Amino acid sequence: MTLVGGRNIGDAYFGAGEEPLFSDLDVMAIGPVVEDVADDFARYWYCKSVSPLQQVLDVPEGEMADRIELPASWHNDAMTHRYLRKMESSPFINHLVDGTLPLIWAKTRLLSDDPAKGEGKAKRHSLLPQRLFDIMGSPSERIDIISSYFVPTRAGVAQLLRMVRKGVKIAILTNSLAANDVAVVHADTRAGAKNCSAMAWNYMNSSRRVNKVVRYTIAA
Repeated sequence: MTLVGGRNIGDAYFGAGEEPLFSDLDVMAIGPVVEDVADDFARYWYCKSVSPLQQVLDVPEGEMADRIELPASWHNDAMTHRYLRKMESSPFINHLVDGTLPLIWAKTRLLSDDPAKGEGKAKRHSLLPQRLFDIMGSPSERIDIISSYFVPTRAGVAQLLRMVRKGVKIAILTNSLAANDVAVVHADTRAGAKNCSAMAWNYMNSSRRVNKVVRYTIAA
């Protein structure tokens, strides 16, 4: 089993702190794609852009384990016990453990950037935007896009426009500016939206812990 998504490992992504909750979408998958994800992770883990932790943190190697180990108080914390009780009563978790979780069976392909991108040495054809359009080919009816940070680039906008003019319906689910902290993404999306007739949904932060999806139309 593999989990892939935009959620980082941190308090802000799991509602475990006082800061606003960063909600995101994840994909759980089984089958051959699990090995693909493992291979891709290793490709990044061992690339030249990665440095040993000791070069990043000014912590003696002997103290590293103590820094990352959970404090003893965590095991007796009331919030910890509430979280564990919710996990035990979660229908999703119970179905997952029992092997009865309903899954959507579909053809799946994993794509990612060339790790050389971190060194500025990746070729354009090895980067995700170009690879995505390569496998999309020439759709005749519909494309659904889910992206935390939808940055289509000029070439991407031009490609989407060509599809729309051929009658292809395009649906996009992305985060609203209220749900993330990267304003430049929305500047680029809006610039492309002016020239594209498509349907888009924004994942919006409507409160500290609740997110909602708002639909709007991008019209030429």
